[in-house]
Amino acid sequence: MSNDDFNAMRRHVRRICGIELGEDKSYLIEQRFSPMAEIRGFKSMAELVQLIEADFGGSLRDEIIQAITTNETSFFRDEHPFDAFKLLVLPELIELAEERRQRSFVRKGAKVSILSAGASTGQEAYCLSMLINDRFPFRNPDGINADDFVIMGGDIDSKVLAKAMSGEYSEAEISRGLPASYRDRYFTKKDKSWAVNANVRSLVEFRSVNFTQQFLHLGGFDCIFCRNILIYFDQPTKVSILEQFFQMLSPEGFLVLGSTESLYGTSELFKSYHVAGSIVYRKS
Repeated sequence: MSNDDFNAMRRHVRRICGIELGEDKSYLIEQRFSPMAEIRGFKSMAELVQLIEADFGGSLRDEIIQAITTNETSFFRDEHPFDAFKLLVLPELIELAEERRQRSFVRKGAKVSILSAGASTGQEAYCLSMLINDRFPFRNPDGINADDFVIMGGDIDSKVLAKAMSGEYSEAEISRGLPASYRDRYFTKKDKSWAVNANVRSLVEFRSVNFTQQFLHLGGFDCIFCRNILIYFDQPTKVSILEQFFQMLSPEGFLVLGSTESLYGTSELFKSYHVAGSIVYRKS
């Protein structure tokens, strides 16, 4: 692959899904896009570059996104952010739900809303729903219940969103990070797969979202999980995403990043708190 073709592919990836590939990522371009070229009988990456440049209708968009995005996820991945959610975030969200229930007029609606940004195949969103259902195993008609919460999972990749919406996972996917007690309480065996139960599924919805563009139309949220997503973007894109998160979050709303991520040097819009081996940010 020539240097011109490599740089052209970098530009196309940046334009389509906002991912910034460094000058040392030629191997990644070759690895991820060679199958796209081979399946079309192309003998060089230059032919694929020409096809993408001529793709005026954007018919290759989803294929390019699926080729370059990692979509690495699992149930309760990295664990610490979920511990922080249980110990700090969820108790405060329950208080918020109680407060909203008592209001005569609620600007944002009664439900406490959570965003799972970069939802991939849905495990994170369903994990949050399971943790909420853990706190409300029984429905109380006169008090706060699990259905006072709503979780939105957003991702740019239509293929992984379809998987998330199906709510079905293989034995191998179930075995990655999901305790047996959660599996038995919240999943039903279906032939060779496991399906998320209705009480978990009912809190979750999924939408196609490109977080490198304007996404304020999604509405307001009280907690945003955005783990291991910002690392793929350049600094201006990170700043734009964080500014939109800030606008979308309710007063003192929560932002949860990946275990090894930090806003240091990127944004001063949030205050940080160390909880259960993780950093949780709150709207200042």
